[in-house]
This record gives sequence, structure tokens and C-alpha cells, in this order.
Amino acid sequence: MSDYSGRTSIRSELPKWWESIENAIQCHSAAAYVSESVERIPRRPPPEFEESDKDMMSGISEGGFLDVALNDVNQYGPHAMVMLLGVFASLTGLVLLLLMML
Repeated sequence: MSDYSGRTSIRSELPKWWESIENAIQCHSAAAYVSESVERIPRRPPPEFEESDKDMMSGISEGGFLDVALNDVNQYGPHAMVMLLGVFASLTGLVLLLLMML
């Protein structure tokens, strides 16, 4: 196979391992297409959600701190979860500090 006079195609000069890389890339792109069109694990319907018109702190206190953090009753669920994480991390640090002082 000749592209230019006296020169062979660069594909014929490539090592055999390059063909396997090309095949893997083609298979990967085909798998990506399949995974976008058909999901293996179907999504569950979203939970009940009440949008709050208040600011973050008022919205969290309106829905109840633990209810918002654990059940995502309004849009401030992730914020409340981070606050809950900070509370538990602080309590854990305090307990460890007290245990080290014994």
C-alpha cells in the first residue's frame, strides 16, 4: 500500500501492539455509547422535595435540622449534611482529646 511514490503507508510500519490499542479505543467508545443509552441500574424516582424560598439557615430550621440533613426535604440538604458532619467531627475530636488527657 503506497501513499506516496516510493513510501509505504505509516499504518503498515506500525507495530502490531498499536492495532490492539486502536481496537481498545474503538471498543471503549462503543461501550460509552451503549452505557449512555441504556443504564444498567435504573434510577429510582426522586424523593418528595419542597423548595424553600427562605435563606439557607431559615430553610434548614424550617424543615428541621436532622430532617433536612438526613432526608433532603428541601434544597438545603447537602448544606445541612456538611454542618452535621462538622458537629460529629468536633464531638469526635473532643472525645479523643479528653481520652488523651487521661
